[in-house]
Amino acid sequence: MLLDALKAESFRLRCDRGAVFWGFIFPGLFIFALAMLITVVGMMFKDPSPPKPMSIALEATQGLYWANAFLIQLFVLIGVSAMFAADYRWETWRLQTPRNSRANLILAKLIVYGVAAGFVLLMLLAASVLGALVRGLLIHQSHAPFGEGVVGLQFLRAVAAGWLELMVVGAASALIAVLTRSNMAAILIPVLATGAQAFGLGVAQIHPGIADPEVIFLAPNLAAQVLRGDGEAMGGGAANAWWALAGLLTWVTALSAATIVLFSRQELSRE
Repeated sequence: MLLDALKAESFRLRCDRGAVFWGFIFPGLFIFALAMLITVVGMMFKDPSPPKPMSIALEATQGLYWANAFLIQLFVLIGVSAMFAADYRWETWRLQTPRNSRANLILAKLIVYGVAAGFVLLMLLAASVLGALVRGLLIHQSHAPFGEGVVGLQFLRAVAAGWLELMVVGAASALIAVLTRSNMAAILIPVLATGAQAFGLGVAQIHPGIADPEVIFLAPNLAAQVLRGDGEAMGGGAANAWWALAGLLTWVTALSAATIVLFSRQELSRE
């Protein structure tokens, strides 16, 4: 039954071209356009000294860091809200619930979104690398596929941090969509929550290098930074990365479980 729900949900998402483009394709295009803009501006104020060799591995890793950016998450939330809130808007839940269990329907949406979040990361990585290669051609910059400064573990941590952070944002949006039955709320409330979290950490002057494990566990935005290794250069211990990983996994699991439980008990007579 879950397989049927997965097939149906993946087909529905592929047919929703607006959500796919703006939520999961446009973030990569935006990063590539931004890289080109930075390249053009840099060429206008060109440094006479020869550019240092470019590391493709470093560019790929830094591309994954864009998953933490406010605008990237905002675009992803457009896709998430379409997946979870559109059924309330178009009153299609009543056509689906008799054919499958409610838990399977929500779980299928979460799994399909997880795949879409991985695609977003791939787009960000490709956009960053392609932008770097074009920049290298324009300014005659040499490149090395595996330059200094990046190891395999660092890349894997960037992948895990980026994907889990997008999953936390998506699971939060799914919960808000089920709770409020509103596309707009599913976009705005997670964005406001992320902004409030960043503001609170800034006011408290908590950064990845000095954060306690308990704070890392409870703050998903901070946990993603720690998991990427941002705090280790500022004195943070590598052991905090395990707290960050545990915190992000807990947030994804708790938000997803809350969404499934709430939807399983929700009155859908209007839909």
